[in-house]
Amino acid sequence: MIIEQRPLSVTENGGSLDGTSVHCGYNHVAYVLVVDRANSPISGAVVAGQYGMDNPQATGSKGEGRAEFVTWGVGTCCVVRNPDGSGATSQVSIPTTTNPHEIPIPMLIAGGYCQDEASCQSELSRDLCSGHFSWRVVFQKVR
Repeated sequence: MIIEQRPLSVTENGGSLDGTSVHCGYNHVAYVLVVDRANSPISGAVVAGQYGMDNPQATGSKGEGRAEFVTWGVGTCCVVRNPDGSGATSQVSIPTTTNPHEIPIPMLIAGGYCQDEASCQSELSRDLCSGHFSWRVVFQKVR
């Protein structure tokens, strides 16, 4: 099950804030973590990305329980194999898009990209950080 999915904040993605002005970072990566019921990282699980993400990779390749996918446009990811090699089924992430117009406004506000609906609409009219959004997706093994 997915226990967290969100775009990284402006600063987490390498950007900065100057008052209400956003200086975008240049990253576009889906950072994936797979954990067990106790939230301990699980390495060796295989995560697959689709539509603009790289090929499947095992967690642990980018740190304990972690994998990363460069995102170009829109992608999704899910866990497809357990560490023991058996098949796995998981939820599929919402699109980890780099298009700001496809990111829900509450997520943009939470990430510090804008302060409210009106400022988001204003920033979106100028293609707010287009192509430069990274995501965090955390899968938790429930069985």
